[in-house]
Amino acid sequence: MQRGRRQRLPTDVVLGPYAYGPVGTTDEPGTVLLTVGGSARRPGVVETSTGVPLLDVLEMCEAEIGPGVLLGGFHGKWITADAAARAVVSRESLAEVGGTLGAGIILPLGPGRGRQRA
Repeated sequence: MQRGRRQRLPTDVVLGPYAYGPVGTTDEPGTVLLTVGGSARRPGVVETSTGVPLLDVLEMCEAEIGPGVLLGGFHGKWITADAAARAVVSRESLAEVGGTLGAGIILPLGPGRGRQRA
């Protein structure tokens, strides 16, 4: 995984087409760009191979997970912290836990956040 910066070249350019193909999962080869925000102490754009545990991405961005994580952006879906712990970065895995990759937006809620009950 690498944190995105303008001066860095995309992984596919650095590796070339023959080395880039085997990166990621068999069903979803390659990498994805994720924008991590929310409770992340180090928010930013992350390029990662598909198949990487979602928790690895969140830990790299120093994100605390409270009651849930919004995946996919404005039209995305919420998943629980337990679901985030089981998920890997891929469309199939995120769908299996009730989420979506969508636009690649990942917004974890920190502890103590979420709906307040009266």
